[in-house]
Amino acid sequence: MGGTTIIDGSRRTEVRRQWCVLAAALVAALATGVVGVSTAAARGLVTGFSDNALFDPTSVNPSSRAMWLERAVGARAGIIRITVNWRASVASHPPANPTNPADAAYQFGHLDEAVRSARAHGLQVMLTVYRAPSWAEGRHKPRRIEDGAWKPDPVKYGQFGEALARRYSGHFQGLPRVRYFEAWTEPNLTQFLAPQWKGKKKYAPKRYRALLNRFYAGVHAVQPDATVIGGATSPFGDSRKHPLYPAHPRMRPITFLQTALCLNGKFRRTKCKNKPHLDALSAHPLNFFNPPHYVPYNKNDIQVAVFRRVRKVLRAAKRAGTLRPRGHHALWVTEEGLLSDPPNPKGVRPKKHARWLEESLYMLWKQGASVVMNLQIRDVAYDPHHVPSGQFTTGIYFHDGKPKPALRAWRFPFVTHRKSKRRVSAWGKAPQSGDLLIQQKRHGHWRTRKRVAIHAGQVFRPSFRLRGSATLRARLGKAKSLSWHQAR
Repeated sequence: MGGTTIIDGSRRTEVRRQWCVLAAALVAALATGVVGVSTAAARGLVTGFSDNALFDPTSVNPSSRAMWLERAVGARAGIIRITVNWRASVASHPPANPTNPADAAYQFGHLDEAVRSARAHGLQVMLTVYRAPSWAEGRHKPRRIEDGAWKPDPVKYGQFGEALARRYSGHFQGLPRVRYFEAWTEPNLTQFLAPQWKGKKKYAPKRYRALLNRFYAGVHAVQPDATVIGGATSPFGDSRKHPLYPAHPRMRPITFLQTALCLNGKFRRTKCKNKPHLDALSAHPLNFFNPPHYVPYNKNDIQVAVFRRVRKVLRAAKRAGTLRPRGHHALWVTEEGLLSDPPNPKGVRPKKHARWLEESLYMLWKQGASVVMNLQIRDVAYDPHHVPSGQFTTGIYFHDGKPKPALRAWRFPFVTHRKSKRRVSAWGKAPQSGDLLIQQKRHGHWRTRKRVAIHAGQVFRPSFRLRGSATLRARLGKAKSLSWHQAR
């Protein structure tokens, strides 16, 4: 199996322990603002996974979850995303005391198990909370709107956030602490938050701001130093007049974020009764079919190459004074992914998939991302009878458990780019501590061009003299990156 090739023999436990300590320290730095967008040279990169089929509470048996958490650690992940379906976490009637996690209406058993397992493997956890129960939705829900999306009640959502933060505060019934909470997912899509518009007026961003603020207040009432992540927008939207899916219109992500953060289309302050509160801003620049350098035709959509658009919104809100609390706000990517072929004919071949993945990590980091989570650690089971574009073959493992080249790229990303005719700069993330060797392949042999002492998990950026094209790689002990072709 692919997992046994990651960490061998007696070194498994110690290597895993060291990596878990490092990942926890990096994520803690993000939460406290130690790591800043403006200090790119010093900023690290925490990587992780979002995989509903393997990590979520009711999706998999405990032994299988443990195996895939082990592989996540082996892939040098520091955090995983667990989605919490609010609708499925409570009974059909509202709790008598909604901020009390011990209320009889709450059904947290499976979630407890998922959180315990992830934390036992040394992984940090981010809980993404969405889908309102029927008693917390608005009245007169249209027939075509999905359950849990229609005008969710911000007050009740905040109460549920407080209950979650209290349950996973580290002081409740021996449960481990969770300190990262994401408010909703892809709220610019009708399938998750509806309606998007009321006539000509934007409705969803304002409702989302109310949800976010109540959720922020609920979480911070219990854990003042927790990190609440807002945004989580999908990459594309449509014109209000010409939606791609007429029954489920989508708002363009930058437009949605501008409105939610009290900005107009020119990034200037608008009148807002309540300023948005968050600790980090997230987005989903899912490329799926596109190379990392692809630029969407609409300036209000997001792909990897233009993730800076999210940073621009964040900076504009800070300048305008519309964002609370004051101080540092990190940028997170809570879903990113590319389709691979096999098994999906809409994807790219595995070696190109791996190269694009590590290049995406570099480009997202360069544009300010401090956390990047890949959508899926393992491919979904591909069904040739269904639409390929809706099947997420974005994992670093195939569905049968065999590793893709992307596993190596994720564990030890390495890319280079030319600074001048005579110099090249390398970028990557170290899978372990030691002497990092940047090597060039010449006449069938690898020759060292640069040597740098480095710590496990550190983002490295050495430069060195190089004229012309070359095949390069990074090496740390026995660990080797994929080779990278540097053009002239």
